[in-house]
Amino acid sequence: MSRIVSPEEFVDAFHPIVAAREGEIGHLFYCRKDYTALFLDHEGGVLSRTAQSLDLVFWTEFLQVDAAFASSLGEVERFSVAIEHEHDAKTSIWEMNKLAYVDTSLKVLITYPDEEEEPKLLRSYERIVRITQVMNELAQHRRYLAVFAFEEGEAITWRYHVYTVSGFVPLPAPDSRSVAPHA
Repeated sequence: MSRIVSPEEFVDAFHPIVAAREGEIGHLFYCRKDYTALFLDHEGGVLSRTAQSLDLVFWTEFLQVDAAFASSLGEVERFSVAIEHEHDAKTSIWEMNKLAYVDTSLKVLITYPDEEEEPKLLRSYERIVRITQVMNELAQHRRYLAVFAFEEGEAITWRYHVYTVSGFVPLPAPDSRSVAPHA
């Protein structure tokens, strides 16, 4: 049985990793190939380390999804987390649509919009989730997380939004709320 990872638990594992690697992330921000490798590399990538922090196994490019986390390497009944990493925020709507059809307990989209795009993207994502959810189950389990990064020079600001019955709402970064240690 797969482990259920909450949006808060994912952010608590992800945020310290991107914060510690801010200089490297800022330096590679516009080098798409290297930047993608920084996130998706099996050995030391951001998402690989996030999976390790959650005590899960990291997979890449499974069923055309950029990354997934599972409880083991053996026969996987179900993934715990599915992740799409999209540089171009304008095409991220397609990636959210793809995530909507993946059966996992948490679906994470990481993208890089301009600040003025943020509200419009969140509304588009909400429409996708509402259309594809079954009997409001997904909203009750808060299984969607939109992660946005904004760059100013080599400084990176991360914003997290979790899907609720009210739509996507901000989820504070761990450094601005109490964080429970991972089990």
